[in-house]
Amino acid sequence: MVVYFAEGLSLEELLRRREARGAPFDEEDLLALMKPLLEMLAAVNATGVPPGAIEPTNVIVRPADAQ
Repeated sequence: MVVYFAEGLSLEELLRRREARGAPFDEEDLLALMKPLLEMLAAVNATGVPPGAIEPTNVIVRPADAQ
């Protein structure tokens, strides 16, 4: 199996870091992160192939997306 390497933080780590510095995500931030993730899940679901383990530790947020 080949896995694409994406530079960035896991969603779990990003949430942890934002919370630690007193800057938790607001609704706008969360929507900006979740909309592409939900679109990807919809596309995967349309193929009929199970998406595998989708959890905060397996979702990588690229530096440009993290803000």
